[in-house]
Amino acid sequence: MRPLIIILALVSSLHAQLNISLKPVKSQFVAYEDIAVEISITNRSGRTLFFKGAKRSNWLDFDITDQHGDLLPYNGEPPVYQALELHAGQTLKRKITISNSYDLTRYGKYRVSAYVKLPGQDGMALKSQSSSFLVSNGRVLYNQSIGMSQNNTARTYQVMVFNGSERSDIYTKIIDSDTKQVYSCQPLSQVIMTKTPSAALDANNNLHLLYLITQLTYTHVVVDPTGKIIKRSYHKPGAVNDPSLLSFADGSVTVTGSIPFDPFAQQKKKATERKLSDRPGNF
Repeated sequence: MRPLIIILALVSSLHAQLNISLKPVKSQFVAYEDIAVEISITNRSGRTLFFKGAKRSNWLDFDITDQHGDLLPYNGEPPVYQALELHAGQTLKRKITISNSYDLTRYGKYRVSAYVKLPGQDGMALKSQSSSFLVSNGRVLYNQSIGMSQNNTARTYQVMVFNGSERSDIYTKIIDSDTKQVYSCQPLSQVIMTKTPSAALDANNNLHLLYLITQLTYTHVVVDPTGKIIKRSYHKPGAVNDPSLLSFADGSVTVTGSIPFDPFAQQKKKATERKLSDRPGNF
């Protein structure tokens, strides 16, 4: 009985040195998008702790189980996390993309917890609480294949809307038309589905999207065949018509029937006005 008492006392002592919490950045993800968790570590040991990053002795690790309770293996080599110096009383938060190291593309519910190895404790680690997240798919609104002249292959653009528990988001997905390999899957922003998003391709096979983000604000997003966002602009409805995409004979695409709008300029203006109003009257 004495060894068990000693072990429990040691574990209790370790937990007193570090507070660890973990949560996914959101509760629902679309398959193939980056899935990240935020880990928070607070040093309560009363001294500075040094966590070293190395393949054979990583200071951080994760347990991830699928909806059947099966533990997921690494995708290839275990990741090496950057070394960390944590001063007494300091709290550090890091966002880690766990989908880089584990296959989280299958639909279903997953659970994740983190292990943090304490320096100088012979590899002993503390485990965080476990948190869950759901991986599913969006509803496809647009599907268009394009040729890639560089290597004579074809890729497919997909535009999807994902209806989460609190909001709807619009996604773009880039797929190899032959192998079905997914090159990119990313959320663009929240979308208001009172009007169906518009899509068009330009002469360079860039995808143009126009959709509502508030009841009176549209955003125009341009995505290239690699999935990179190369342009984002905002528009208000014009005096006569709602904004729409217009394609020209030369292959260019533009937004017509709109009033260009810069929400960031409005925010800066309001911030400046607040600062001026805070000044004393004799300045």
